[in-house]
Amino acid sequence: MPGEVTYGRAVRTIPGSGVVFTETLHEPELALPAHEHTHAQVNFVFSGSFEESVGRRAFGCQAGSMLVKPAGAPHSNRYGSRPAHCLIVEFLPAFGAREWSDSRLLDDILYTEETSITGIGWRLHREIRAPDSATPLAVSELVQELLGAADSERARGIRERSAPSWLSRVRDQLDHASGDIDCTQLASALGVHPRHMMRAFRRYAGCSLGEYLRRRRVRRAQRLLSESNLTVAQVAVDTGFYDQSHFTRTFRRLSGLTPGAYRELMRL
Repeated sequence: MPGEVTYGRAVRTIPGSGVVFTETLHEPELALPAHEHTHAQVNFVFSGSFEESVGRRAFGCQAGSMLVKPAGAPHSNRYGSRPAHCLIVEFLPAFGAREWSDSRLLDDILYTEETSITGIGWRLHREIRAPDSATPLAVSELVQELLGAADSERARGIRERSAPSWLSRVRDQLDHASGDIDCTQLASALGVHPRHMMRAFRRYAGCSLGEYLRRRRVRRAQRLLSESNLTVAQVAVDTGFYDQSHFTRTFRRLSGLTPGAYRELMRL
């Protein structure tokens, strides 16, 4: 049967125009049996982790990820060893009735760790945590930005299904890179021409190799900022940035927040 918006602790709940925002906290090692929710949801994970099974699909939801579930989708959850701090955006029927809401965001399951999308969740959190007279307009704009970004992410996922087999090897190299990456050496190891590799990666991944690497480093930094006591300068070094200034500029460009503001926002 459809249930309430969350089976964790609701830190705060704020209604919007056709949406409801609920900041939640789930205790470590919590296991939730199969259940469903009345309305479609977007779940932004700020810290902690959990495994969510939706039908036959399982998702390892980490800090800095987003999971979309349609209304009534049966799912179960098993939470990790740390508290899971999330923001749930619940879309009410009135939202879908609006003529300007033509996105397919809520039609199917979508999981992403794309920083440009998950950063929208951080900005929504900032708005609802410290609202002012401009918050309703800002939130409405962010929700529309989310809809457009999610549609683009779905389209990118469809393109990747026809991507060359070596593309996943490029991603793996970038995901685990701790130092400098040489484009020519990377292409040589894959047996492709560097220019072909760069063009194909941009076409299927939707960004350049360098931009993808920066996004992954920002994601790793986000986890460290929310789950460790490392200073911002230490996080910058540990995630491969040249210095703290470079790290701060890149983090703010991709997320809309400085590392310090992000860390403060993640504190309950």
